[in-house]
Amino acid sequence: MENKIYFIGNQGLIESDLYSPAKLSDCVEWLSSLSQVELDTETEGMFNHKNKIVMLQLYHNGITYVIDTRYCDILPLKDNLERLLVIGQNLKFDYKFLKFHGIELNNIYDTFLAECCITNGLQDRELGLAALAMKYCGITLDKSVRNQFIDLNGQPFTEKQIVYGVGDVTCLNEIKLKQEEKIKELDIEAWVNNEMQACLPLADIEYNGMGFNTAAWLKLADKAELNTLTYETELDVLVREEPRLSKFVKKEIQANMFAGVEEGFTHGRDIDIKWSSPTQMDKVFKALGLDLESTGERFLSKYQQEFPIIKKFIDYKKQAKLVSTYGRDFLKYINPNTNRIHTSFWQVLDTTRVSSGDKYSPNMQNIPAKVEYRNCFIPRDGYKMVSCDFSGQELRLTAHGSKEPLWVDAFNKGEDLHSNMASRIFNVPLQDVRNKPDFLRGKSYRDATKTLQFGLVYGMSKFKLADTLSIKVDDADKIIKDYFKATVKLNGFLGQCRNYGVKYGYIRSFKPYSIIRYFPQWKTEGMEFKEVGSIERASMNTPIQASGGQMTKRALVLLRNYIKQNNLSKDVYIVMTVHDQIDCEVRNDLAESWSIIQKNIMEEAGREIIKNVPVLSDITISDCWTK
Repeated sequence: MENKIYFIGNQGLIESDLYSPAKLSDCVEWLSSLSQVELDTETEGMFNHKNKIVMLQLYHNGITYVIDTRYCDILPLKDNLERLLVIGQNLKFDYKFLKFHGIELNNIYDTFLAECCITNGLQDRELGLAALAMKYCGITLDKSVRNQFIDLNGQPFTEKQIVYGVGDVTCLNEIKLKQEEKIKELDIEAWVNNEMQACLPLADIEYNGMGFNTAAWLKLADKAELNTLTYETELDVLVREEPRLSKFVKKEIQANMFAGVEEGFTHGRDIDIKWSSPTQMDKVFKALGLDLESTGERFLSKYQQEFPIIKKFIDYKKQAKLVSTYGRDFLKYINPNTNRIHTSFWQVLDTTRVSSGDKYSPNMQNIPAKVEYRNCFIPRDGYKMVSCDFSGQELRLTAHGSKEPLWVDAFNKGEDLHSNMASRIFNVPLQDVRNKPDFLRGKSYRDATKTLQFGLVYGMSKFKLADTLSIKVDDADKIIKDYFKATVKLNGFLGQCRNYGVKYGYIRSFKPYSIIRYFPQWKTEGMEFKEVGSIERASMNTPIQASGGQMTKRALVLLRNYIKQNNLSKDVYIVMTVHDQIDCEVRNDLAESWSIIQKNIMEEAGREIIKNVPVLSDITISDCWTK
């Protein structure tokens, strides 16, 4: 198809036979006759609330408008772009720039997100536009011009730059049509549609950011630094007390035993260990007779009862993490143009939950659970933070999927699932489930049951349960066996998931979204034990996690729709989502009424998946970010 190109900009600087001059009113009239348009932008750089669009490309059915936005206000395009189906690649990027120019999108098809869904779980996949153009259209795109749009300093576009911009939009609809054939074949239309809609509130969150109390954060940094030094001193003491670690005590200081430790420290530490060095810590643990795969907590925790120094080291690493990741260096993430913290999301993990953070933005999913860290994130003046999270999301999804009568009955009666099951599997009266028998080493019957129930869909073994509870493996084995004797349907459901993944090499989540996760390590025969185990665990937890992820995304979509439909865009801002929680900044006088609306909307989203037990959520109104 012949492509007619119209250029809108400073016409005095451009002369070419490749395109014709046009006015923005021509583009507006053209858009008003369309139901969809393919869109791409070239920008001054990454989005930071300062960089702007320099070129906007719009294409459909053989006609392209290339707009030099440095000389042309694109706001007259607002009504049409907010009405049309907009097709693009990685539209979350373009959307934030358009929003900065006063335009929001409401109906999108993102070829990048579609490909994420089509290939979910696969490794070595290619998601960029050039790869998709080759895969679906057999077209080679030259992406070498991309960075030439930065630091133009008012220079006119070259023909090469304009041709590049045109190339990025002309293949989008063909990619979409080919992808839709595959999406229909896989029966994942509902999932893909949910991801497309969820892209917009996730982009809103990135755009909105969160207020930040720098002074309170720096106090926490001071405290963490002091605690780290204290732990290092205490670790040094434990080294001196452990004969197997004597080679790490400096001899010239060790020789003068009568000088005292304090005198030794006047000349520097007498312990030749850098506690933050994994290489040195590997040597320390080998001196204790341990050959560990890693110095991570997962590998160390099983030895913390036997070796006091390991327990202390685990605590030290947690404090050191607060210093390195959540200390003073965190302030680099404050956006100088907004004075707020803005994250960025990777929208589709293997489980279809989101992750956040990159080299330019923080991982907000991993902000320390300690309330004092969360409390450093604050709403804008005159607003409250309204936070709502699904109550027992994964447990209720497990009840939905397994139809386990004991779980379903407990949830429908509003009873405490952990207490009910503890009473049954340990054969103790309900009023005694919080008692702490000797064999559970400080944990109650309910604690042990809760740990197991949250670990079931992750394939928790008797060894993992024993490590987590610090109990004997035989006791952990008996707990698991007694548990599954009581929950036959649950055991059968988990077994079916395990077997399905191993047999077919993928697993699906619950309807209506029916996400697919492929297992790249799957083979038709000859899989190693480790590979089989990995597939089995993922096959059990993916239906739960993926359904939870889709539930939260659906809630984000419904919340954004409500805000738009009720003209609340200046009253309510969606500012964060972490796992099963969504946080909004809400004008003070609307916080109470909005909290009820948000709670109802989130529960409505949950009921689209969970059918046999109630969907509940917990709401909090605060002057800062809470759990």
